[in-house]
Amino acid sequence: MIEDIALTHDQAVFAETAEKSFAACVNLAPQEIAAQLAADGLLGMMAAESSGGLGLGASAAWMVTRTAGTALLAYPLAEAIAAAWCATQSGRSDVTSFVDGSAIVTVCWDADIVCEQDGDWLVSGVAPRVPSALVADHLVYGSPEGIFIVDLAAEGVSIQSAIELDLERPYGDVVLENASATLIGTPEDADAFCRLGMILRTADMLGAAEVASAAACDYAANRRQFGKPLSGQQIVATDLARDHYRLECVRTSVAYAAIAWDAGQVDSAQACNIASSLAADMLPTVVENAIQIHGAMGFTWDLPLHRLLRRVRTAAAIAPAAEMREALAARLLHRWAEAG
Repeated sequence: MIEDIALTHDQAVFAETAEKSFAACVNLAPQEIAAQLAADGLLGMMAAESSGGLGLGASAAWMVTRTAGTALLAYPLAEAIAAAWCATQSGRSDVTSFVDGSAIVTVCWDADIVCEQDGDWLVSGVAPRVPSALVADHLVYGSPEGIFIVDLAAEGVSIQSAIELDLERPYGDVVLENASATLIGTPEDADAFCRLGMILRTADMLGAAEVASAAACDYAANRRQFGKPLSGQQIVATDLARDHYRLECVRTSVAYAAIAWDAGQVDSAQACNIASSLAADMLPTVVENAIQIHGAMGFTWDLPLHRLLRRVRTAAAIAPAAEMREALAARLLHRWAEAG
């Protein structure tokens, strides 16, 4: 098991490539970032090769979104990768913009939308907490009917700014009133799409928390108090050790969830629930501890720690740990009942 989830050379190469790509995206507008990411093959890394993608799996993609978290990338990359995978699975020829960067695609992971079919699909409801909603061109969401795409410039679509907790990817609420939608995936695809989103978003959270933890370790090792490094104080060393444990728990769970998703294993949904709940529970604490160790300086704009916390907290709110644990418990109880 440990050998199976150990990071491979290929994964390290993907992370290195992504790091260079994201460095080139600093201070670019969202449309320019999309073009840069497309040129580097990152938007379509999970898209079908027939649609111009690389046809890779979640085991490669999570390393890229993890790096996006470390870089505080101002783009909804996890959403774009998942949407491109879904759209190209159906073989549609009108979704090349998902891969070539000519349009910005975002996703709502917990939409409350009613779908009606009268020749065309018409959708009404609210898609809350959509990352980069104000700059996106298309919205993708999953439902019991399947996966839909909505043109955000179409009639019947309005966008309201949400509380800007995530400064890099300001969230918004998309309100739909009999807006036209296009079906791009089956209900079975919607389930896989949701699980893929859990993996990629959790990896983004992990990357942000890892940066905060590394900054805390470096500061504690070099900051001296009472004639010795701050890390020499038992309480500080214990906090850092616990944070390392939290990061390893999440990293291991995400790595396994990606493997399970790629292989179509029966425990894929369970693995995704575990990874998501652990991340929502543990990663905010890691970043908060990093801020605490830095003292008053941890809250200033001189350091990115509060921005990392905003990113992690926003993602954790979309996949609350309590709800993930309930879903996991229900799944295990159902499996136990079937076995009995």
